[in-house]
Amino acid sequence: MENEQQSIKRRKVFMILIYVAIAVVAVAIWIITAVGTTPADEAEISNIGKMDELNISNKLKSLIQASLYETIDLAYGIKDNKKPVADIRRESIKTSTQEDGTIIYSFIVDIDSYELTYLATVYDKDGTDISQAFFNCVEPAQSKYPKNFCIGYNGHSTIDVTIGKGLPISARETKPHRYIYNAKIAYKKKTAYPYIEIFTKACGKSDAKAEIRADFRDWISNLGYDPDLYLIEIPDYCSHADE
Repeated sequence: MENEQQSIKRRKVFMILIYVAIAVVAVAIWIITAVGTTPADEAEISNIGKMDELNISNKLKSLIQASLYETIDLAYGIKDNKKPVADIRRESIKTSTQEDGTIIYSFIVDIDSYELTYLATVYDKDGTDISQAFFNCVEPAQSKYPKNFCIGYNGHSTIDVTIGKGLPISARETKPHRYIYNAKIAYKKKTAYPYIEIFTKACGKSDAKAEIRADFRDWISNLGYDPDLYLIEIPDYCSHADE
């Protein structure tokens, strides 16, 4: 009888140890999963932890990924909750240090799921809450997706890194009909989407619009860029007396 009681006691102890072991394993798996999972409001930069050149804290890494997520979300909207996943070009990494000790990192990232390429500029102010990260567009020649129009931080776009230095245009004249027009960067209402807006007093006729559009596209081509990249709009705001 005594042996049977000891046997039952040993079985209880054994079962308790098994339950404890299972609980420990479950907690360990949860911790590993939680640490390895990117938060929902952050993009994932898949190889950021493998870059020895980027000696950054987890806090700064989180800030960088959150800034990338926000940039894409404001410019394009996150599609069907599809998390952006970026990859850093190792050869593009550069670092410098300012007099106040702020470390500046810059590197190019490709986001295949959104067909985008950005130049990241990160200001690491000694791990403080005022560290910042910005994602801007690159020239088409640097982009993995040169045929795609890029929108980055605060409306920065392909326009800024290509034809932007030549804008606005004032009183440009077409040939052969000598239509006069102005061109500038504008933004779609309540969005960060930039486009080229052209104003002319000779816009009453469709052939006038066509000639102006063709002239502006030639101007873009002469700068060495593909005019098909840009959205060009010519509003119907004109004086027929000046056609």
